[in-house]
Amino acid sequence: MTPMQFDSFWLSNYAGSVPLPHLFKHDFRNRWFRIFNFPEKRRNSIKKADWEELLIVQNEIITDLIGNKSSMWGITGEYGLVDDFSNPEFFTKGLLHKFTFTELNPIDMHKFSPAEFKIGEIYRSFITELTWQPNKYNDLLKGIAIDTTRMFFICHSAKCIIAPFDGGIDFILENSLVRNTYEKKYKNWKTSKLQGI
Repeated sequence: MTPMQFDSFWLSNYAGSVPLPHLFKHDFRNRWFRIFNFPEKRRNSIKKADWEELLIVQNEIITDLIGNKSSMWGITGEYGLVDDFSNPEFFTKGLLHKFTFTELNPIDMHKFSPAEFKIGEIYRSFITELTWQPNKYNDLLKGIAIDTTRMFFICHSAKCIIAPFDGGIDFILENSLVRNTYEKKYKNWKTSKLQGI
């Protein structure tokens, strides 16, 4: 996957947005739904059994959406300056160091949001090729859930984005009909025992 190939793919499938997960909820409202993790009040008292339940839920729904042994891309990145060519720390440290990344074209954050960012401030994105299998990425999913690492996933064959974060997982599906089907299927997980409800 070259940067040009990724740009072409993104424009064909997710035009009107940029690959920054916090924007997906707003930019793809009719294709988006969310499964929550733990409520804020429980985050300081999460037990081993809670983590096991969380990973069961996340693995089950991801496998249901994209299938076992499906190819997907993992995308991560960091904010920086246009003239900074040093490699990110995650190349050599943390949960992401074991993956091989290709750098994508940077996002000009000043052009995207001039009120928030100065000229020369960018978001550097990196992509890696992965094969999904249940429980294969549990360490990564847990790291994202506790906000020590960040990555979202694109499965091109299933036409969906899977964007875990410290509060849950956002899903961007092919269209509103598919979204409605899965949102209904997993409505109980949106208010599951993970949230203590």
